Amino acid sequence: MSINNLASFFAVILMLALISCNSSNKLLEEVSPTESGINFKNEIEDTEALSILDYMYFYNGGGVAVGDINNDGLD
Repeated sequence: MSINNLASFFAVILMLALISCNSSNKLLEEVSPTESGINFKNEIEDTEALSILDYMYFYNGGGVAVGDINNDGLD
């Protein structure tokens, strides 16, 4: 395969990848707290004793995850 053919091949692959990024199939969607029954706020207070400078993972976490662990169709 020549360099020109190889470059054309990668250009087509890149173009297809970029076009497929605009897909409207969503895996997740935002659900309101009234609909989910979960009202959660991760309020972090940055103090002199505990800050991002002293603790690298200060802003990590604080999320909520739900999954179907026993595969019964219920989250």
